[in-house]
Amino acid sequence: MVARDPFWTQQFGSQGMSRCQEVVQYHLYYLCVAVGTAQPGYFRGYVDWLSGFLGRRGLAASQLQDDLQLLAEDVSRALAPEEAAPFLTMLDAEAKRL
Repeated sequence: MVARDPFWTQQFGSQGMSRCQEVVQYHLYYLCVAVGTAQPGYFRGYVDWLSGFLGRRGLAASQLQDDLQLLAEDVSRALAPEEAAPFLTMLDAEAKRL
């Protein structure tokens, strides 16, 4: 995700890569907890909070939507289809909801 999204370097310059990696770690943490506990509302709450946080700083929800879609692509490549399915379901639902 980091290398495929020019937003991060455009927005943060040389620190863009590390900022993106930090954000991805948060996305993954909340996503993994939600999948592991079978509580999609946990990830939904995080996405809602993050969308509001970014919006107050002038960033469009479409950026978060793009991030979630790129993360879904990475999950698809990293995991077997049956392992990826619950992650992809949550990512897709939240990306569509934004």
